[in-house]
Amino acid sequence: MITNLAQFQATTRQLWQAWQAKTITSELIFEMVMQNPTLCTELVQRALPELEVGPSHLVNPQQDVHSALLARAVRYDIYAQDEAGRTFVLEMQVKDERDLAERIR
Repeated sequence: MITNLAQFQATTRQLWQAWQAKTITSELIFEMVMQNPTLCTELVQRALPELEVGPSHLVNPQQDVHSALLARAVRYDIYAQDEAGRTFVLEMQVKDERDLAERIR
């Protein structure tokens, strides 16, 4: 519990530094950026340059999709549709290259 101004300022400074250190690989930042239809369309177009991707008009973070075949739900990081009705599922995967390099040695 914060009991004085100095503690409050220190806590606020720590929170601000943690926020400033976040990148697109952070789930929160990824969701915030991808909810902007223009940015979402740009990312899909860069990932799939062979497609002519129209503007996204539906972007949902943490979209649950239920499947009778699997008898369970699947949660996608970002579920988007373009004007042509095509669906794009975006997943953020992050791996620590240092950990991989150490396992290879």
